[in-house]
Amino acid sequence: MAAIDYAGNAVISVLYVTELIDCWRRADGQVDVPPARTLRQRWLRVFGPPCLIVLLAVGPAHADERRNVVRVDVGLFSTVGFVGMSYGRAVTRWLVLEGGVGLGLTGVQLSLTPRLALGRGAQRFVAGAGLAVAIPTVAGYTGDPGYLRGSSALFLNVDLAGYEVSSPDRSLTFQAAAGVTTLVYSPGDPGLEGALYPQVRVGVGGWF
Repeated sequence: MAAIDYAGNAVISVLYVTELIDCWRRADGQVDVPPARTLRQRWLRVFGPPCLIVLLAVGPAHADERRNVVRVDVGLFSTVGFVGMSYGRAVTRWLVLEGGVGLGLTGVQLSLTPRLALGRGAQRFVAGAGLAVAIPTVAGYTGDPGYLRGSSALFLNVDLAGYEVSSPDRSLTFQAAAGVTTLVYSPGDPGLEGALYPQVRVGVGGWF
C-alpha cells in the first residue's frame, strides 16, 4: 500500500508541476500554442482543477496525523508579503488549505492558498496556487508603492516548487518555496495586470 501511495504522489507531482510550468511559459509568450490544441487546453483549464481536487480527496488524512499547522513566514512578493503568519488545515493526506496575513510592498496582504503536499513523514514536496488581496493602507500602515494609487489589488501567487522538513513528531517544521506572482486586478493601474514576477518564501512553525 505504501508503494502505491508513493507512486501516486510521484505521478500527481509531475503532472501538477509540468502543467504549472507550461501555463507559465504560455502566459509569458515563451511558446506558441497551435490552434488545434486550444480546445483541449480550455477543457483542461475548466475541468482539470476540480478533477484534481476530487482525486486528492479520495485519500483522507490518517486519524493519528497532526492536521493543523501555524508558521511565521518571511519572503519577497510572497502570499504574505515580506513577513506574516500562516495557518493551514490538512483537508486530506495531500491537500492543505492555507490562509495568511502579512505586510508587504503593496500593504497588508490577506491570502488563501490550496497547497499540494506530497510525501509522508518528515519530508514533503509542496506546491500550490492561490489569491492574495493587497490593501495599501490599513490602520495607519501605508504600503502603496505608487502604482496602486490607494486602491486594493488582487494577486495570483503560484508556488511552483517547495520543500517541507519536520521533526519526527512534526511539532517543528520548516518550509521553503519559490514560484511566480502576477497582478490579476488593479483599479489603480490596469496596465500592470498580467506581468510576472518571481516570489520566494521561507517559514518556521509547527503542526498540531
